[in-house]
Amino acid sequence: MSPIPLLLHYAATDSPAASKHNDSVLHYFVVCDENEVLLDSYFNSIIKAFLKDPSTIYATNTDTKSQINTNFGNSAVPSDGAKVDKDGHPDLDSYLEHIKATVIDRATRVSSAKMIGHMTTALPYFHRPLARLLAALNQNVVKLETSSTMTFLERETGAMLHRSFYDRPESFYANHLQSVLSSASSSNSLVLDPGTLSIFCSGGTIANITAMWVARNNELGPFERLVEGGGGIKEFGGVEKEGLFRALNVYGYTGGAVIIGSRFLHYSFKKAADLLGLGDSGLVLIDTDSNFRIRTDLVEKKVAEFKSTNTLVLAIIGIVGTTETGAIDNLDELSRIATKNQIHFHVDAAWGGPLIFSPSHSHKLSGIANASTITVDGHKQLYTPLGLGVLLFQRPTLPQRIRKTANYIIRAGSVDLGKYSIEGSRPANCLHLHASLSILGKSGLNSLITRSVTLVKQLWRRLSDLDGFEVCHEPMSNILVYRYIPRRLRGKSERIKEEKSEFDKRVDGGVDKNKRRWSSGKIANGSESIDVMIDEDGSKVRSVRRFSITNVDENIVPSVNLKTDGEQSRDLEYAANWNEEEDKLISELTREIQKMQSVEGTLGFVSRTTIGVMRRVEDDSKMVLRDVDVFRVVIANPLTKWEDVEDVINEQVKFGRVVEEKYWKESVSQVKVDKSDQSEDEKVSKFMEKLDKIRSRSGKWAGWPMEL
Repeated sequence: MSPIPLLLHYAATDSPAASKHNDSVLHYFVVCDENEVLLDSYFNSIIKAFLKDPSTIYATNTDTKSQINTNFGNSAVPSDGAKVDKDGHPDLDSYLEHIKATVIDRATRVSSAKMIGHMTTALPYFHRPLARLLAALNQNVVKLETSSTMTFLERETGAMLHRSFYDRPESFYANHLQSVLSSASSSNSLVLDPGTLSIFCSGGTIANITAMWVARNNELGPFERLVEGGGGIKEFGGVEKEGLFRALNVYGYTGGAVIIGSRFLHYSFKKAADLLGLGDSGLVLIDTDSNFRIRTDLVEKKVAEFKSTNTLVLAIIGIVGTTETGAIDNLDELSRIATKNQIHFHVDAAWGGPLIFSPSHSHKLSGIANASTITVDGHKQLYTPLGLGVLLFQRPTLPQRIRKTANYIIRAGSVDLGKYSIEGSRPANCLHLHASLSILGKSGLNSLITRSVTLVKQLWRRLSDLDGFEVCHEPMSNILVYRYIPRRLRGKSERIKEEKSEFDKRVDGGVDKNKRRWSSGKIANGSESIDVMIDEDGSKVRSVRRFSITNVDENIVPSVNLKTDGEQSRDLEYAANWNEEEDKLISELTREIQKMQSVEGTLGFVSRTTIGVMRRVEDDSKMVLRDVDVFRVVIANPLTKWEDVEDVINEQVKFGRVVEEKYWKESVSQVKVDKSDQSEDEKVSKFMEKLDKIRSRSGKWAGWPMEL
């Protein structure tokens, strides 16, 4: 973007003592139409160029330490502020030109159609002028006295989301949407009935922490009870007054307190466990199945185990769209377990919550209406600017135990929203969400989310057919993880794909992976038979009489954990026999390709993450969880087309060749491999074995820099 001249000036009539430097700051607070128009024109030009210049995404910063210090190394506040011209008028040109050159020109193009690696996307155009409007209004929704109308708009917006997920009767919202009553007849002040349907905050992290705070304070609330033997009345003020240690002792939880969730829980729950006094050990992470969904059978076992040790389970967490893979947990089963054991059930739907607006995908959220609390992010797939998160309450009285008041604001009985939120002063970002919901509507949101999921499903099918890639799951939403397979391992990769396909056919009667259904049948080369009956809709297993498998191919390891009524049924899982060294090699090449694309790439960007996948232990028939590095594609940008996705993949193929050639050229020179009559797998195994010895001596791959 080329520099755009900006000449800001102030008329003499607008500036008291214009030539006085110490009075010049007053000009910034006076409504000066001419200068605001000039400034708006300048910023509009910058915005237009920024949004229409996708040539480089700038997903990383390649500046040297010296360059960073030059651009961002000033720790002193200027003594006189902005410079003034010869007439004493403030001059903003130099400041704005500096910010444009050092910050804006190379800011990450998160709205680029080829930026398919993170959850930040393009926004509807109406949010940009709305942001300017909000800055002009500068409302603080912590209290009614600084947000006389935004307070009620925020409650209305929260109710719109609440109805989308919980769908309560019209009478419910008539009673609880505003819940405003006139106080004494002699007064015009307002009094709010206890409770709220939602809390707005800066994002999903604060929403999740607040949900755990609510769960803890409700589980360990105050009480009065008679003491046996005429000992009078025993009173307890609740955990919010007497602390966690005393609360657990009073309630008899000698084993402490825990939160249960998937090993793919968002890191905000680690913060919640820390802040609530549970510590890292208070966050119990449960293993997942082959589609990265929480094992509900293991959840039920853990709950029973904690009950037997007098350990309080504060909450069970279900996820709608894990950050790494976009997986969606079985909310029906989790809610059943939570209800059966009277445990707070929280759903983190920060990413995948808007699937509720898609008739094609909303069934994946079945059970979410049973959640005690739900987290939804506006700044993800509801297309609002950062940062906007919402915590929804099934019952409006749930947050009563976290209510805090003060004498000067958020007084008891007031309509002030700040008495329920962790954050104090907050901007009225509810206007952005209200606009997205009202202007885009259900049909618009349906179109956006359905399109994104379809693009990712198309990518999954495409990569499944390419011999240079390995997909790690079938996507449930619009996130996909996959790996790059080097040419020397593609023969094995193809055999694994064929064996998996053959494995799926071995159950006579079929296993429908999409609907996760079973039917009676038996393994073709197994010595025992499967005898499984299911409901017609495939929702649960009704009876399991016999099941075992023997004599399966060595590259495919079944893992069966079928359950009876009310419990989760799992399909056959298989584990390809990638050995540990091969997985390390694939992971390293995947990392280096991703780094190269983020620095040198011109056709797009994807992120990377580390996930645990099931692998066969070579010396027996068990499976182990092994961490591998993978590419992570996230598609939510309405501007992203299939051509953009293909460009990104084609560029990865190109960089893959470069990385492979460099790797093998530099590594083979240090490793002599026996060229006798060996299979390709044996050669690779020998090579990796010798290479690992070199790496163990040098602390890194021979001839291969860990960082570009």
